[in-house]
Amino acid sequence: MLMPNMLILNGKDIPLSNAMAHLHDNAEGLLDFPTELRILLCDVPPPPDALVGIVFDIPAEVIAKAGRLRGLLLKVNPDDLGEIRIVLLNKPEPPQSLETFMITSSRKDTIRDFAMTGSAASGTIEYGGDGKSVFTNIPDLAFSATFKAEIVNESAVTADLKGRDALNSPQARLIFRKGEALEKKDFAALASLSTENANRKHEAFLSNPQFQEMITQSGTDMKNSIETITRVVERGDRSVVIFDANSWAVFVRDGKEWKSDD
Repeated sequence: MLMPNMLILNGKDIPLSNAMAHLHDNAEGLLDFPTELRILLCDVPPPPDALVGIVFDIPAEVIAKAGRLRGLLLKVNPDDLGEIRIVLLNKPEPPQSLETFMITSSRKDTIRDFAMTGSAASGTIEYGGDGKSVFTNIPDLAFSATFKAEIVNESAVTADLKGRDALNSPQARLIFRKGEALEKKDFAALASLSTENANRKHEAFLSNPQFQEMITQSGTDMKNSIETITRVVERGDRSVVIFDANSWAVFVRDGKEWKSDD
């Protein structure tokens, strides 16, 4: 029998002693759910901004990749509990990414006794406990957690630029400057335009011999991508540039200047 509020991963017990909930309104239209409730269950107190952002590399995931947090990140449509997407927050072996998987239920009870009352979300989620896993790349996975967490909303949209305003935005100009830096192989300039999180990711591909051969073309492609920008959505000190292929780039304001977080 599984102990309550516990994640078992390959024979190791990880306590799920901290819970946080976050509701994203999906104003950008980039998420899989109309609205997305994120529930973080983890072993250490998370930072207040652990669940902000769009899809990849939200702060909780970045911290988990660095080995400073372990647990589960649940993503669900609060109006339809038939499907829940789960990110396993456990430091992966480079260059692997965090494991993700999905649990579905025709009874729409992936989270039992689920409730959103006032400003809190609560419920119980369980998986495994019989020593078996349907996930071949996670041979021993089980968890059990009953949670109640105050819901924090994604910051309100403070600007939604379209058309020429989006093409002339500071974020678009920054993308162009990043493209120039890549074309010139000016990695110092690239680093100055990027956040610490982005620069950590850059280290891997900039040292890859295959990418070295494509750097100049990648820079040219990045500069040309400016013309495909359809929207720039700002939420205070964070923003997303959306391109016409439903791809995107994220930015963080550092003082008065924007920096790339990709």
